[in-house]
Amino acid sequence: MKSKGKEVYIQKKKLLRPYELSIRLKKLSSQGKLEVAISQLKSMPLDAQNEATWNTVILEVLKSERYQLAYRLYIDMKRRGFVPNVRTYTTLFSGFREIDDWHNRTKLLEQVDTLHSNYLDYAARIKETDPRSPELTNAITRAYIYILGRARRYQQVFDVFYAMDKEGPLAADVVLYGEMIRSVSLRTEVGLPPDALDAFRAEGASHAKLLWRLLLKYVENNPPAQVNSHIVGSMVHALSRGTASDKLFIWDIVRDYLGLFKPGEPQKPAIVPLTPRTFHEVLRFCNSTQKYRLTIHFFHLVLQRSSDHSHSGLVDEGHVEAVLRAHASLAMLGDGDYEARQALDVLSWLLKEWVVSSRPEALQPKPVEFDLVLTCCYRTGTWDVALRTFEILTGYRAADFSDDAADARDERMCPRHRETPTGRTNEPDPVFLSHLVRTALNSGDLANMRQCLRIVYCVRPRWSLPREESEPRVNREANTRSNTASNVRFYVPRLAKDVVEMVDKVVSKDDGRTEFEVEASKFKSVRKLAESVVREARASSDKVMTPHLLHDPLGGQRSLAATDSFVEYDLTVRRTLPSRSKR
Repeated sequence: MKSKGKEVYIQKKKLLRPYELSIRLKKLSSQGKLEVAISQLKSMPLDAQNEATWNTVILEVLKSERYQLAYRLYIDMKRRGFVPNVRTYTTLFSGFREIDDWHNRTKLLEQVDTLHSNYLDYAARIKETDPRSPELTNAITRAYIYILGRARRYQQVFDVFYAMDKEGPLAADVVLYGEMIRSVSLRTEVGLPPDALDAFRAEGASHAKLLWRLLLKYVENNPPAQVNSHIVGSMVHALSRGTASDKLFIWDIVRDYLGLFKPGEPQKPAIVPLTPRTFHEVLRFCNSTQKYRLTIHFFHLVLQRSSDHSHSGLVDEGHVEAVLRAHASLAMLGDGDYEARQALDVLSWLLKEWVVSSRPEALQPKPVEFDLVLTCCYRTGTWDVALRTFEILTGYRAADFSDDAADARDERMCPRHRETPTGRTNEPDPVFLSHLVRTALNSGDLANMRQCLRIVYCVRPRWSLPREESEPRVNREANTRSNTASNVRFYVPRLAKDVVEMVDKVVSKDDGRTEFEVEASKFKSVRKLAESVVREARASSDKVMTPHLLHDPLGGQRSLAATDSFVEYDLTVRRTLPSRSKR
C-alpha cells in the first residue's frame, strides 16, 4: 500500500500458479538443485500446489534413484491434503520398475506393497462414481507384478493376479498376461539341488501353460486383442526350462505363431511378426535342446525371407553367434570339414552385411564369432579355413607366413604388408590362437605347423593368467560366450601346451633348409615362454572351467538316438491331433 495525496493504491502480489511452479521445480532439478526444489515446494502456499506439482518433484527424485525419498514425498503429499492420482502411482511404479536388485530392499518392497494397496483403494472409490474413469487402469498392477517377479516373490505374483477384477479397466488384458508370462519365464532360484531345481523349473513351465490358455481364451473373447511376439518369446523361454513335453509344445508355438517350420512340415503364415528378441529365444532353445540342424535351418529360413523384405533388418550379430555355435557343436563330431566351411560362409555374410548395413551396431562382429569358426576347424585339422578366418580377422595375408615367403616378412616374422580392418576387432585372442594352433597340429603337416608358429611369434599372445577373483563367473552348463571367449584360464594353458608340442615336432625334424636355423631359435624362445605358462598353470590352485563346447555337445550317441526316437514318436502322434498351441 502506498499513498499519493488522498488516493490510496493497493498493490497485490501475484500468486504463483501450480503450472508455473511445476516449471520452476523442474528447472531447479535439471540444474542439480533437487533439495532446493523440494524445499521450495513445501514452503509454497497450498494454493500454489496441486497433485501435478508433487508428481513433478517425485518424478525428479526417482530419476536420481532416491527411492525412499520418493516414498516420503508421497506420504507428505497426502498429509498436506492432496489425493494421489493415477499419474502419481504411475510415476512411482515406473521409477521402482527400474530397480534390478531387490535383495536388500525389504523396507522399500513393503512400501511398494502399500502403494499398490492404496491405489486399489483409490480405484475402488473412483469406480463407484465413474466406472469408465481414466483414473482406472491395470498399469499399476502390471508394474507391481513386474516388481514382485524381480523380487522373486512368485507366489505373491499369482495372489495379485487372481485377486484382479474379472472385467473392466482393472481386469487382466493382453499386456498384463504378457507381463505374467514374462515374470514366470524369468523365475530364478539360487542354491537348489538338481532335483529341486528341475521341479522348480517344471512348475514355472506349468504356470506358463496355464497363463497361455487363459490368454488365448481372452483373445478369443476380445477380437481386437492379439498375441504379440514378445509374449511368444517369453513362452519359449519359460517352456524351454520345463519337461520334455513342455519343450515339444514349443515347436507347435514356433510353427503356428512365428511361421518357422521344420523341414518337411507344411508352411503356414505367421500369426505374429518375428522380432529379433523372439528369434534369439528360438535359436537359443534349438541349441539348448541340441537341435543344431534346426538352428541352422531357421537361421537360413529367416535370411531367405529377409531377401524378400518380409523379415528385413531382423538378423543381428547375436543370431549369427547362435548359428555359429550350432556349427561348432556339430563339428565336435569330427565328420569332415563341412561345418567349418559353412561357418566361414556365415561369418563372411555377417562381415559383408556389417559393412553395407544401415544398422552397423546390431551387426558388429565380435571376437566370439571368429573363435567359433576356428572351433569348427581344429578337430578335423581344416587348415585352409582356419587360415582364411585368420586373414579376415587380422588383415594379414596367410601366404606371407608360408615357407616360401621369407622375403615378405621382417625380423619379427611379421609380414611387411597388412590391411588392418578398422571399426571392429582385428587381433586374435587366446581362444582363437589356441584353436589355430590345435588346427595346425591336427592337420599333421609340418609346413602348416611352421606357418602357424610364425603367426604365433608375430602376434605375441597374451600369456597372462587371470586370478580367480578377477574372472567373471561362468556356468559350465550354459552354452554361452563366457565359456568360450572369456574363460582365459582354460585356453591360455592349452595354447601354451600345444605350442610346446608343436615346436618339438617342428624343430626336431631336419628338413634340409639352412634358413630354418634362424627360425628354429625363435621358435625355441616361444617354446620357453609357453613352457613357463604351463608350469604356472599346473602350480595354480585356481579352478578351471572347461568350456561347454569342448564337452560332447550331443550328449553321446545313445542319448541322441533316444531323444530322436522320442521326438519321432511324438511327431507321429501329433499328426493325428489338432495343434496343441491353440488349445
